[in-house]
Amino acid sequence: MPIKRQALDLVEQLPENASWDDLMYEVYVRQKIEAGLAAANEGRIVSHDEVKRRFAVQLRWSGPNRRSPTWPLFVTTLDVTLGSTRTGSSRG
Repeated sequence: MPIKRQALDLVEQLPENASWDDLMYEVYVRQKIEAGLAAANEGRIVSHDEVKRRFAVQLRWSGPNRRSPTWPLFVTTLDVTLGSTRTGSSRG
C-alpha cells in the first residue's frame, strides 16, 4: 500500500479531538514497528538475555502475579532490537 494511503488511514483512525502530538506519536510508532520488522527479517535482532547482559538491567516485576516485566524494560528491549540506545519513552 502506498505511503500516502497508509498516512490517510492512520489519520482517519485518530479520534476527532486528536492533537498534532497524537498524530506524530502514531507515525513514530508505525515507523519503529516497520523498522523492527525489517530488522527481524534481516536477522538483525538481539536476544533478551543479550540485552540484559549489555545493559545489566535487573528485572523488576509488576502486577499481582509478578509475571510481566515493567514498561521501561520493554522499551529498552524494543529500542535495542531496533538499533537504538534509548531507554525510555515520553509516552508510557
